Amino acid sequence: MQDKHAEQILEFAVEHIDKDIFINCDAGLSRSPGVLVALEQIFNGRDLSYEHRFHNKFVKNKIRDVWFKRIWFRKNGDVE
Repeated sequence: MQDKHAEQILEFAVEHIDKDIFINCDAGLSRSPGVLVALEQIFNGRDLSYEHRFHNKFVKNKIRDVWFKRIWFRKNGDVE
C-alpha cells in the first residue's frame, strides 16, 4: 500500500461518511481488517485492534499516517 492508495480509501470514506461501508479483499483476513481498524479510529474514535488481532498493521498505520498528515498540513496552513 502506498500513500495514494490510503488517500483513495480516505476520500471514499469521507464521501460516504453518512453511509455504511462494506470493506473486503480476497481473503478478508488482513487488509480488510486493517482498513476497518484505521477508519474506526479516525472517524469514530474506537480502537478495534483487539477485536481484529490479526489486522494488517502496515495498512492501518499507512491510512492513519496519511490522514493525520493531512490534518497537520491543514491545521498549520502548509501545502503538501
